[in-house]
Amino acid sequence: MLIFQARYLQSPTSPMTLGKDRNEIGHIEFAIFTLICEQFNYMRTILIGLLLFSTISSVVFGLMMILHPLNMGMNLSLHYLNDTPFRSYFFPGILLLTLVGSSSFYGLVQLWRNRPNCIRYSFVAGICLSLWIMMQMLLIPNAAGISGLYLLIALFILLSSAQLRDIEVL
Repeated sequence: MLIFQARYLQSPTSPMTLGKDRNEIGHIEFAIFTLICEQFNYMRTILIGLLLFSTISSVVFGLMMILHPLNMGMNLSLHYLNDTPFRSYFFPGILLLTLVGSSSFYGLVQLWRNRPNCIRYSFVAGICLSLWIMMQMLLIPNAAGISGLYLLIALFILLSSAQLRDIEVL
């Protein structure tokens, strides 16, 4: 959307370019380019922070679930798992660590290094986190409090990835 506006301003028939010399048009284009770059860096920083939080929390909680499968190290009762196919927190910990933790970490590293397709990897990390949280909310209805926060984080990861994808064309 911002790319379209910048290209539209470059066209000779644009209302912004009529009656203006080339030097003025160059300044306008540079200002728009600077604005787009600032927005890209701001959104990229937010996305790196969200992916870092997702990575740390999923690795910490995944390891806690694997190392303490009967109470998760926090005196968390197994009665939350009564209506689920799991009898301990071991297998959910492995899933959390491998799916959410690894996808968030990989997206974070790719975004930090500014690699090609880094936005796609962060988008995949947002999808993995949102699927994990939705399944958790379906299987364990009592855990809606903290799950709502993580679902909001997943939504922000998805939205900022989509916004960066639109700007990345530059």
